[in-house]
Amino acid sequence: MGVAASAGGAGGAVGAMVARSRVPPPPGSDEALVRASSDGDVVACWSLLAAGTPADPAGGGDALPLAEAAARGHAVTVALLLIAGADRRGAAGRLTPLALACAGRHVSTARILLLAGADPAEVRAADAGTAEIASTLAQASSMAAARRAAPAAGAEAMGKALAQAGWGGDEDTVFDLICRGAPLDARVGRAAWTGHPAANGAARNGHTTCLALLMLAGADLESPCKKPWLARPLHQVAFWARDEAAALLIAAGADRSAVAGVGFGAEREARTVEGIARSRGSGGVLAMLRTAQDVERGAAVAVSESEAAAAAAAAAAAAAAARGRRHG
Repeated sequence: MGVAASAGGAGGAVGAMVARSRVPPPPGSDEALVRASSDGDVVACWSLLAAGTPADPAGGGDALPLAEAAARGHAVTVALLLIAGADRRGAAGRLTPLALACAGRHVSTARILLLAGADPAEVRAADAGTAEIASTLAQASSMAAARRAAPAAGAEAMGKALAQAGWGGDEDTVFDLICRGAPLDARVGRAAWTGHPAANGAARNGHTTCLALLMLAGADLESPCKKPWLARPLHQVAFWARDEAAALLIAAGADRSAVAGVGFGAEREARTVEGIARSRGSGGVLAMLRTAQDVERGAAVAVSESEAAAAAAAAAAAAAAARGRRHG
């Protein structure tokens, strides 16, 4: 399962933490999300989203979180907001988040937005003045055609190169290979990264921008590494205490109930995401896992109460109709 792009961001596959939150956000949370986005505080943004704050809040004043983060080059914050359903086009009548990122010469942020479906044509020539920005826009403009034309004969080599780049955090190569149509989830080679697909290796080693690029391109969030560990990306971030990567994966709906391989121990509990986080002292990841669980439980209660209220209303209406027939 990967993160699907949609017109309003990558929200087609938004995780349970965001999509099922039915708790009204606390007062002032809209403004708080704008501030956290402007500061690039990924974990604070995650917490506000988990509390029910919409990714495009109505009460944040003139500023939108995505535009604030994009203008300041906070690439991982931008990715989180897109995953949570922020509209990649920004506010009507203003510079788009992509245009803001390019004007600020924030290449990583521009790449995130482009892989989420932003249109390179949004950027004025004057804002694409650096060679790196211009090259990034050109790569994205030709991406669809390049991916369709990617030769099957070169797929294995590109997959190997992408896995290596994800492991090593080589963002330039990751973006280039995604644009050229490299297989996203290949496991090839005999180097240290054997058996780690690109997103898995990026999650393991804390290369969060590379992970975000791969997620927005559609990499499999449940693709495990080699035996006997069989760790998925969420297991990796729990083991290595990668809080920002955990925020992305949980928001994108990565399976929090997944059980890793026996490399982590014989006991099943020791191989769960929460068990790994607990044993490794990954407090930030553990807190997010528990918050997500609480939100899901609260959503289930809210749904049950709503269904019960609807059933009671229907019963009352039926009773009223029956009384009307008796007295008619």
